[in-house]
Amino acid sequence: MMVNYLAARHYARADWTAAGLYQSTGYTVDEFINNPDLLIDIIVPEDKDIWAELHRDVVAIPQRHNIQFRIRRRDGQIRWLEHVCQPVTDEHGQFLGYRA
Repeated sequence: MMVNYLAARHYARADWTAAGLYQSTGYTVDEFINNPDLLIDIIVPEDKDIWAELHRDVVAIPQRHNIQFRIRRRDGQIRWLEHVCQPVTDEHGQFLGYRA
């Protein structure tokens, strides 16, 4: 699954999604666009802290981050995902967000 999150300070939003999103989650790209919290909603309760910690870290430490966590697909199956994000900067080195 590829989702590009642009995080600037304390703000993150899904900016782009790949077609493989449906295969991984059972949800369509439009469902993720229409519900920005959908990814958080489908993370299994035991792994929500992993996602929350990542979001604290990306704000505090603009560097490459890598986590693994589980989601519950629409059909109820549990799937492991790996999320990798790295900082995006402009031509002057100004931090713009993350590509994931």
